Amino acid sequence: MLITTVSPMRLVAMVLLSFLACLPASATEFMRPRPLTEYGDILLAQELDTAIHAFNDRMTRCIDSGAGSPPECFCRHAGEAGIAKTAYEKVLQARPKWKGKILYWKNMENQASHNLIMPAIDHQLRSSTAECGPRPQ
Repeated sequence: MLITTVSPMRLVAMVLLSFLACLPASATEFMRPRPLTEYGDILLAQELDTAIHAFNDRMTRCIDSGAGSPPECFCRHAGEAGIAKTAYEKVLQARPKWKGKILYWKNMENQASHNLIMPAIDHQLRSSTAECGPRPQ
């Protein structure tokens, strides 16, 4: 039996690609990136992006250190997952039309391009949280 190690970023990419592969052809219009140009929209998206990156960094460190599998690390760091989920819910409360969209913007300071794939974030947060079960009191 051959066992290989997959980097966390490659794992995330494979999950995103498998998610996108499941979409019907009619979803192409639905999945067209929505460019953000308004200052408030960019700030809101950047807040979510920061929360998602902080959580992903924690997950990567956990997995790379051998402390657990992705589901184990997710459950071990449920607090950070909660912060990311709260940020996601805050964005959807402020901008409900962003649900199910791909958001694209350029950083206001360095013009670096960023994007958020909202359906993938939703799927990751919902499915991973369900795997952990209720937290002990």
